[in-house]
This record gives sequence, C-alpha cells and structure tokens, in this order.
Amino acid sequence: MTVTIRSREIIHIKRHLGGISILGIYLLDNDPAVIDSTKKAFPWREHGFDVIGSHTDPGKAMAEIVTLKPALVIYEWRIGGVRLINKLRAAGADCEFAVLTDYKSFTAVRDFFVNGKGLYYLLKPLDKEETEDALARLRKRRCKPAC
Repeated sequence: MTVTIRSREIIHIKRHLGGISILGIYLLDNDPAVIDSTKKAFPWREHGFDVIGSHTDPGKAMAEIVTLKPALVIYEWRIGGVRLINKLRAAGADCEFAVLTDYKSFTAVRDFFVNGKGLYYLLKPLDKEETEDALARLRKRRCKPAC
C-alpha cells in the first residue's frame, strides 16, 4: 500500500514501494503546462521516484523544497540559475539539481556543471533514455549502500 503524504510539518518524507525507497522529486518551472507535462512524460514510479511537489514561483518553491526535502530538484535554468541553488543550499536543502530547459546555448549553463553544482542537464521535452540515465546516477549517489 502506498500512502502519499504532503504536509509542511513533516520533517522527512520516506516512502517505500515494494521494499524500494521512493526518492522525491520537486519540479520548478515558470510554465504550469511544462510542470504538468513533465509529471506525465515519464514513468517516475517505475524508476523509484515520485514527484512530491512543484511550483511556478521560485520564492514559494524554496520554502517547499526545504520542507519536503526532495532528493532531486528539476528546474528551468532561466527561473533561477546558480543563484537558486546557492540560496537553497544556504537554507539547508540537501538535494541534487537537474536543469530542464530548452535553452539553446550551453555556455550560460556551463558554470553549473563546472562548479560541481549540477549533475544533470535535461532538454525539454524529456527524453526517456536521458532521464533514466540521470535517475540511475542520482539513485547511485543518494542510496549508499541500499535503497
């Protein structure tokens, strides 16, 4: 049985599905249609993940991310860039970050990777194989030794 809990007062959300820990994902994009399509575009649960929150406003999302403690924040680069990551880290967020963007030029995003702040770069619309690879790398990093 799976129970989805969404409460600002829960310090740590831990759910299990068939003995496998489900890691939380938070989506942040300025376009609600992109958030909705991202939720539906990939079988998150089949890969041990669940979208536990989303928002279009970075300020409101920051508070939710700190409270919900997702393993991964997937966000549109233009909505906050490295500044968003730095603010979240300063607020105590312990999560990985993935850029989801249709941004054509990689040069503006390069520092995100060079400085070790991000591990994943996903282009819109989501590519199934690319997303599977990113999630597998995330699970390996976050679930030592078993998850």
